[in-house]
Amino acid sequence: RDMTCETLAEYFETLYNSLSEYSPDGSYAEGPAYWAYATSTFFMMCACLNTSCGTDYGFMTTPGMSETCYYAYLIGNSKNQIWTYHDCTATIDIACISYAAVYYDNSDYTVFRKSSMETGANYSAFDILFFREDFENAETSPSRIRYMLGADTVTMRSDFSQNATFTGLHVGPNSGHHS
Repeated sequence: RDMTCETLAEYFETLYNSLSEYSPDGSYAEGPAYWAYATSTFFMMCACLNTSCGTDYGFMTTPGMSETCYYAYLIGNSKNQIWTYHDCTATIDIACISYAAVYYDNSDYTVFRKSSMETGANYSAFDILFFREDFENAETSPSRIRYMLGADTVTMRSDFSQNATFTGLHVGPNSGHHS
């Protein structure tokens, strides 16, 4: 038991330190595909910790975490296609946004998730467990132009409609930490 506690303590410390990748604004330097992989597994872990232990040990309050789902939404166009910088695929799974909507009581995230599902995104366990129907018709108006310091990236769009013009500029390094 002592070894298990020590191992978990070391793991939690390492995990907490790695969450600085989301700081300061929730963007993710390694690009959208790695954001989706890291964030969805992270949110699933936090959901499990909250359910089994009654706490997420402060992980969800690390700098940038409450804003990170804006990155996933703003890095794509209104047809559920992702801007593919770094080694990214054209679509990513953003179902984890449903958990963030509940945790942060953020209706924007539910509106973003509903929009992605309406344009072809697959449903997931996150949606079954955490989708907030009381948020789905909320008004949201994220900025049409956003500079994301953590990813050295700016996105711009005419609006959020299906026919919007979308572009982005990546002004930082052209590789992530794993390269």
